[in-house]
Amino acid sequence: MNKDDIILMAVEAGAKPSHNPEEWDILKIRDTDLERFAALVAAHEREAAFKEANDKLQTEISHLKTQLMRYNTNDGAYKAAFLAGQMSARGGSWK
Repeated sequence: MNKDDIILMAVEAGAKPSHNPEEWDILKIRDTDLERFAALVAAHEREAAFKEANDKLQTEISHLKTQLMRYNTNDGAYKAAFLAGQMSARGGSWK
């Protein structure tokens, strides 16, 4: 999250830019809008954390799929079943 993102969330929450040209980078915000701003920031942070976790999970599922294809033979049937179970536990499918 950068400064522009924070300013956009503050404006969305009800903050108003200063009318004094010397303070154009200052936003005026009421106490009631401050709670909404905090909620917007928290939601943005949760979304970013979810995306990061989901990206890691998709990478792990992809790795497990690769391993599954390697062991999907008669000799490796037990290993393949184990890996398929690991993928399923993480919300993935080998198909």
